[in-house]
Amino acid sequence: DLDMSTFFRGQKPHTSELDEMANETRSLMWEQMSRTKEARVKLAISMLKESNPPKDRAIGAYIMATNYRHGWGVKTNYAESIKLYKFAASQGYAAACYELARLHLQGHSIMGIEKDPDEARKYAAMGARANVNAHPSFENQANYIEQCQSLLQVIDAIPSLGL
Repeated sequence: DLDMSTFFRGQKPHTSELDEMANETRSLMWEQMSRTKEARVKLAISMLKESNPPKDRAIGAYIMATNYRHGWGVKTNYAESIKLYKFAASQGYAAACYELARLHLQGHSIMGIEKDPDEARKYAAMGARANVNAHPSFENQANYIEQCQSLLQVIDAIPSLGL
């Protein structure tokens, strides 16, 4: 556990303590965000601020992309959803890579995404190569990396299956 008395004594905490506090804060924010749609929007907007580190902006982009996709707390906007998923994926956020790979593999005409195995492979490969430590605030980063690896195997097997 963190020694919070460090702050109250006016001492500067060690970097590892700051990292642990930041991760704990993000976990609490994630928990709160999942409670209401409005909280999801507020959290995403706060995380998307330019002053935040890229990993936080990627998480915010993923959350907001999902909000736009499903109309959670905002009006459904598929174009904005895809744009934000792509930004999060470009930052190595495996969950966004997985969503984009899956959407391209299946096609999603309502969202304006054509079935495109090459694009699906591109995003699955991005997610499979993601650094599990790049986004420690999101506990499922490792899970999404594994899902991208599995999806990549499926995509690679499609030609041999004649599909």
